Amino acid sequence: MSRVCSLHHIVFNTYQRERTITLSERRTLYAFLHSIITANKCKTLRIGGTDNHVHILIDLHPTKALSWLVGELKRSSSIWMKQNNGFLRFNGWAHEYFASSISTTDKDSVIHYIQNQDQHHQKISFEDEVTDICRKLGFEWKSEYFK
Repeated sequence: MSRVCSLHHIVFNTYQRERTITLSERRTLYAFLHSIITANKCKTLRIGGTDNHVHILIDLHPTKALSWLVGELKRSSSIWMKQNNGFLRFNGWAHEYFASSISTTDKDSVIHYIQNQDQHHQKISFEDEVTDICRKLGFEWKSEYFK
């Protein structure tokens, strides 16, 4: 049997970065996202975020395309959240997302980073962070990417 390790850090935000994911409902959302990841033969390593975005670290199953899985996560969770009374102000996810493969040596630091999102974003805004990440990776940054 072949063995594949394909670690990916995924980030997507709410429509127009609206602050619609309450602290009390985050665990429920993360559990729902985890169930989608697991149902698609992937492994969840960590899920976290704030009131306007989600970070997910996964080990992607070799039969799944990253873009398909992210689309499924956003589509399924959006439907579920709009039907769930805990997410009354949720208007959907932004069209775009960010993902990056990571090395196994970086896994623990990414897990720690995802676990501490609330503290992290007291120091730097989501927008400034995404801008910085894109510049470091050589991507062109446009703020409308995450609306």
